[in-house]
Amino acid sequence: MAYIQDRRADVGELLSGTFTEIAGIKRELALYFGAFLIAGLAVDFVGALRGLTGTAAFFGYFAGQYYLYRAVLAKAGIIYDPSFKVFSLFFMAMFLSLPILFGLNFFFIPGILLAAKWVMAPTFLVAEEMNMFEAIGASWRASSGNTLALSVVFAVLTIIWFFIFGIGGNLLGGLGNAAARAAGGSGAPNAFGWLLVHTLPVLFMGLSVSAYRALSDSENDYVSVFE
Repeated sequence: MAYIQDRRADVGELLSGTFTEIAGIKRELALYFGAFLIAGLAVDFVGALRGLTGTAAFFGYFAGQYYLYRAVLAKAGIIYDPSFKVFSLFFMAMFLSLPILFGLNFFFIPGILLAAKWVMAPTFLVAEEMNMFEAIGASWRASSGNTLALSVVFAVLTIIWFFIFGIGGNLLGGLGNAAARAAGGSGAPNAFGWLLVHTLPVLFMGLSVSAYRALSDSENDYVSVFE
């Protein structure tokens, strides 16, 4: 029996849900951003660690994202699979990034549409007993009829991030450079820049979970098959 999505979520519901989910994991977010701040400071002030720290931060990003997804889903009581899926999350990101980036370079809008269709995939992967391909398919189906709303929220969050990055970059960059000069260095853009860069995936994580909670109804889906 084919899956038919009959649930709907508007832009306001998804947007407010995004920030509600993020606000629920303040301690975990402090640890997440704290770790990247330390890594950035290591890169800025200990040049010999630049390559090693950069590599560790790249892979640490996926571990950190998995940690945040687990934290927010656990607080909501919607983790149905305790399996460790950091590597699956990594391969999913690599797999989906290519078509999304291609779409963004092709008049931009196709990339937003694809990102909106797949935004719930990480949540499906972490929360449920699915592999990465099943999670990608589940996200595509669950977004049916809600692609426009998801796309609008995705675009709004990106715009918000641009403002955060622009304003925060000037403020934190100035503070970082002043601190570095006081310590005898030439500047410290990485430590604070990394914090601002990592704000965007946190926003998308909030949207992913918010959309999942609004549009996914796994328990009722199984029941509806037999009705």
